[in-house]
Amino acid sequence: MSVSVVTLPCGCFFAGRDLHRCEAHEEKEPEGIETKEIEIRLEKTCSAYPESYDAFFGTEQVGYLRLRWGDFTVEFPDVGGDLLLEGSPNGFGAFDDDEREEWLDKAKAAIVARLIKDGRA
Repeated sequence: MSVSVVTLPCGCFFAGRDLHRCEAHEEKEPEGIETKEIEIRLEKTCSAYPESYDAFFGTEQVGYLRLRWGDFTVEFPDVGGDLLLEGSPNGFGAFDDDEREEWLDKAKAAIVARLIKDGRA
């Protein structure tokens, strides 16, 4: 599954449903749109508890996702890296079936946003 990225000429961009604004558009809406797909591949590293994944952009590891004790975290580029996302899904050590896709999509969008800000995507 890929994350849709919409990049505007000014530098603002959407990663998934999240808008990341440039300084010039903190208070007004940007104009012009460029769209591309960025593939973030997830590999499940634990099928029991905690539910966890490694995230890859091509062959490069760009994230570690883990749900443990009801706390979901996304670290970049690996365990102990920068915390990009933290949340509290319903699942305690594994996602409920009806929430997994939503939380994994949020994680991918956070990783894509970081890659774009770093000039790597």
